[in-house]
Amino acid sequence: MSWTLRRGWGFGLGVAGIRALLAHWDQPPTSAVMVGDYLFDLQAGRAAGTVTSYADLTGEFPFAEHADVQVRDLDALRAARAALERQGAEICPHLPGELPLLARYAAAQVRDLQIDSPVARLADLPGLPGTAASDHPAWNGLAALLTTQKGEWRKTLTRREGFPTDKSAGDGHTQAEMKRRMLALLGDLARAPDLAAQLRGLCALPPPTYDEGQWAVLEALLSLLPQAVARLREEFAASGRVDYVEVALAALRTLEGGEAPGRDAPGDAAGLTEANIRHVLVDEFQDTDPLQIEIAVLLASSGPAEGVRWQEAPMMAASRPTMGMKPLVSAAASRAGTMRCSGI
Repeated sequence: MSWTLRRGWGFGLGVAGIRALLAHWDQPPTSAVMVGDYLFDLQAGRAAGTVTSYADLTGEFPFAEHADVQVRDLDALRAARAALERQGAEICPHLPGELPLLARYAAAQVRDLQIDSPVARLADLPGLPGTAASDHPAWNGLAALLTTQKGEWRKTLTRREGFPTDKSAGDGHTQAEMKRRMLALLGDLARAPDLAAQLRGLCALPPPTYDEGQWAVLEALLSLLPQAVARLREEFAASGRVDYVEVALAALRTLEGGEAPGRDAPGDAAGLTEANIRHVLVDEFQDTDPLQIEIAVLLASSGPAEGVRWQEAPMMAASRPTMGMKPLVSAAASRAGTMRCSGI
């Protein structure tokens, strides 16, 4: 089954939002299609690992290189999705069983020959890798095994990929037979050239864990940033001005029942929202940042609950956030503006 994500989830809500939806549906990214009519929508889908479909009524498709499918209307999308599903079954129906076996074989050969190659990471590959961060090394190994540095399917195999031809395989198959089977698999995959470039692109992803140097930098930042924030708030207090982020933070603190400048009863706003707000419309939801999303959810909630994350805040009866499409701030210059404190 394929799930379709329409424009409006986008890059502001971002990759995390798409993945949260898929987790809620208990579906992998490969089962979803992100449909968008602008660059950010397609980039979000690509980054989340979904199929991307570019809808353009004009048929011009200026961002076509970021989409797997280009359609002018939803009927064309349905037809394209059906074609993709048929293509996946037709190109290489035996890939899930054949590739892991050949990958384990190649990894064993690379290890025995003491070759430093990502292919060696496939020694214990039970099947096709999943989509967790821990699966990244296996995908890198498959990319090295199957594709060239130019992002094309391999046409030849050497000992560096784990297919020498100078001795028998030791598992009942000759080296020549294993090499023949891998070349046959690559021949089938050659019918999907775009897939090779996407697979090779995984090699550009950063490692899923930090090294010791990166952890040291992170620890230093965690020590420095609270001091920087305290100094910034001193400047705000001295100048009588704040920026938009501080305004949003003050609103969030108030909604959460915390202290906010100029308010004697911090929890007042929560009661007001429960009494007066029944619907929350967020225009151009894909352009919101996480702080703004928190505010929208809390506005539609039944009030802060101790120990409950904002993502799990209970919604009021007949109330829910609704997402729309229009920029929250249209002029980039206005993002850098300031405003006077006014008893927030």
